[in-house]
Amino acid sequence: MRCVSNPIALKDLLENVLQKYRRWEDVRNRLRRLEEEFEFGRIDQSRYTELKNKYQEELEKIWDQTITTNLKNNHKTLTICRGKAMRIGRGL
Repeated sequence: MRCVSNPIALKDLLENVLQKYRRWEDVRNRLRRLEEEFEFGRIDQSRYTELKNKYQEELEKIWDQTITTNLKNNHKTLTICRGKAMRIGRGL
């Protein structure tokens, strides 16, 4: 038997994770392009270091927001079962 006790909460959770993943991926692509520009000598060391630190801080911020969002959503109890019941939500 497969079931989800609160499909709306699951949908919201998945949309939130997908949105943050896209944002994370965008920042990673900007970081990758920055590294290519530096390798080709199109930007200097100080600018490279400044932007790299900025992008890394953005990545950490996205990760921190994901953890915080998931912790805040713990008040919503979501039961997912596949043979046995598993609870996601309070008490994690």
